Amino acid sequence: MKDISEIVKRKQESLTLKSIWTFAKQETSFDNVFKAACIFASISHPENENIEDYFLQHDFNGFKCNHRMLSSAQLFGLVSKTGSRYSQESVTPVFRELCKYPIGSDEYNTIKTEQLLKIKMSAIIDRNDNENTHHILPVFYIFDVLYALHLRGIESISTEQLFSYVMTCDSYDDLEETVEILSANPLPSEHVDYYIGNSRMWTLIDKNCKLFKISNGRVSINPNYIEFFYNHFYMNTKNVIESILNSIIDYPEAYSKALTTYQNLDIDLTQDTPKAFNRFKEDNQPENKEKITLQYRLFITAIKSKPFVLLAGISGTGKSRIVRELARACWEKGSKEYEDPKPMNFEMVQVKPNWHDSSELIGYVSRIGVDKEGNPRPVFVAGDFLKFVARAWEEPDVPYFLCLDEMNLAPVEQYFAEYLSVIESRKADENGNVSTDPILKKSKEDWYRVLTRELTDDDEIRKRFLEDGICIPQNLIVIGTVNMDETTFSFSRKVLDRAMTIEMNEVDLADNLDSRHERIGKLGAAELIGTAVEGVDIYSSYKEVCDTAIEYLQKVNYKLEGTPFKIAYRTRNEVLLYVVNNLPYNSDEDSDDLKQEYVIARALDEITNMKILSRIEGDETRVSKTFLDDLGKAIKEGLEEIFDGPFDKVESDDAFKSVSLAKLDEMKKRLDSGYTSFWS
Repeated sequence: MKDISEIVKRKQESLTLKSIWTFAKQETSFDNVFKAACIFASISHPENENIEDYFLQHDFNGFKCNHRMLSSAQLFGLVSKTGSRYSQESVTPVFRELCKYPIGSDEYNTIKTEQLLKIKMSAIIDRNDNENTHHILPVFYIFDVLYALHLRGIESISTEQLFSYVMTCDSYDDLEETVEILSANPLPSEHVDYYIGNSRMWTLIDKNCKLFKISNGRVSINPNYIEFFYNHFYMNTKNVIESILNSIIDYPEAYSKALTTYQNLDIDLTQDTPKAFNRFKEDNQPENKEKITLQYRLFITAIKSKPFVLLAGISGTGKSRIVRELARACWEKGSKEYEDPKPMNFEMVQVKPNWHDSSELIGYVSRIGVDKEGNPRPVFVAGDFLKFVARAWEEPDVPYFLCLDEMNLAPVEQYFAEYLSVIESRKADENGNVSTDPILKKSKEDWYRVLTRELTDDDEIRKRFLEDGICIPQNLIVIGTVNMDETTFSFSRKVLDRAMTIEMNEVDLADNLDSRHERIGKLGAAELIGTAVEGVDIYSSYKEVCDTAIEYLQKVNYKLEGTPFKIAYRTRNEVLLYVVNNLPYNSDEDSDDLKQEYVIARALDEITNMKILSRIEGDETRVSKTFLDDLGKAIKEGLEEIFDGPFDKVESDDAFKSVSLAKLDEMKKRLDSGYTSFWS
């Protein structure tokens, strides 16, 4: 390190009036910005509205503001920013999540905190005359500097030093030098008065969170937060979130998706004393929420990764019941919807052995209808599946569960062909909205217009149906229950490639005798509705995690080379989604933290069982014991390279249980009969 006086001098000489972090908008209150976004959200058709006039004529619970406050809403991630005209924009998933809670509530404040943490300087400095390109997450960076000083025994710096040497940094490359400079207690920049008067960045932070404290002209970390923020959030989540955001800071589309998508960081920095929520720690739950029971994690994360799931197992294990109970868990306990024997977001369709096309599920055009005058008129007879799709469109924030009971009593590839095709057309936009091709294409014939009116009373949804056809809504979850016996059809790889497969063969005869319903906990859109569809949707945000998963997959896929079981891009994408969706589930049943490496290995083990082993079947000419042994060795070595701990087919004091190794052992034993498969 050079002489500190030279470093200070060079830093001071490099500073200009334009060096300071600048929040270029007047409004710095998140709550007021949220209210402005609420006014914007009340506009039915922004593209047809004069936004400026609308804001002059409307308010939100008495709050009035100028339409220009929407620019702050864009920087906070509440309104999209795709062009230069507000009439072309829309509210974001983060805004919709905020709308579920009263302003100032615990849940609202955690989302507010998250958005403040995700703001980056390169988004805030948007004035044309600013020459600097900053690559900084302000709240994290200020904490980084002050915490490093705290470790040196320096508990505070002057506000002038904060503005001169911290809020003028360009990137994290400056961090070490900044700490050295401040350790020397330097004089402030000659521009400091201008910085304080024009930045507004500190006002933004101070007004919206209590992580830092100013007293007698000196800035420090709020003493109530020093160890709390570092130990409970910073070490476990901050490094992940900060590295993710920094890795995409130069990629507008990726950053915009991270900013506008709810990440559920579960920390509230708006209070004078810390308050963190962990969905797996019962004593930290908001009063109106139950913890999510960990035994259901497999179902929840599989659904969020791909909303098409097969539940396989012996008869009577509760496969259809669990679908109903997952739907029930989307409602508040004690509510009418929760207590109803059949929740309104649940539909069961019993598959019939004689189904060979989609007419029973989707529907068909009947040519025997007549109009009022008795003239022939074609009509569309809608099936239960199509009716349920329309209902799901009417409540996009509520997960809707369709259970196809005894799904393989008929050939799935025949009666469910349209869905199998459309589910692979899913695409996610930068705001996390997922769209598909239509499962029923629009028609100019009169029967289609009549059908849309019969399916929904909502004019907006009907307009969508008339313009785009009837597509699969993002909140629709299809789960098929599966029994494998002489009365059922086996699944082709076309079906297995498109679904997540979960086995339910374990039975505890003493379970479920003290409650009428499963104790799942409260579920919602954040837990069940995926906002990513392909690996590309998450790779830039979780690069290190995805690279770890890809390296594991390549080793496993090497053992599948030359077989029909080799995996390709679709499986890779779903593996990455499943691993990332499991990252928040990083506590055990005793609420003790789990290492991220174990969480990743556990998820890879489970998805290997769901997506790779489920496709393997054949006699000894296709599936030999040597092949299964080699595959098992690759899986075991791959898991143990990720997490430094042994995995085996059974759990013991010395090893973690691997569900895929246990399944391979079962398949090897089954091969003694001359044929083996995943299915029991």
